[in-house]
Amino acid sequence: MPYKNYVSLALALVAIIIVYLLRLDTVKLRFDVDDRVKITGTLKDQPRIFEGKQQLVLSDVRIYVDRFPEYAYGDKVEVVGTVAKGEFGY
Repeated sequence: MPYKNYVSLALALVAIIIVYLLRLDTVKLRFDVDDRVKITGTLKDQPRIFEGKQQLVLSDVRIYVDRFPEYAYGDKVEVVGTVAKGEFGY
């Protein structure tokens, strides 16, 4: 009979994992052009620098800011702005 308990536990665990993974997909950030946003977080990668701009990545969102002040891996930043589609894409 202990075998049935393990099977039930395994099925329950699989169900919980499936629900968690499905929920993760629905929590992704989605923005439209001209949306006003405020994003706060810690830089998980070193910013990329090109064409007088820096590319920061916060919560899977690419943010383009002026070249200075420089930011670095581990910096805590708060970005407030409007979503735009332009020269650098979005």
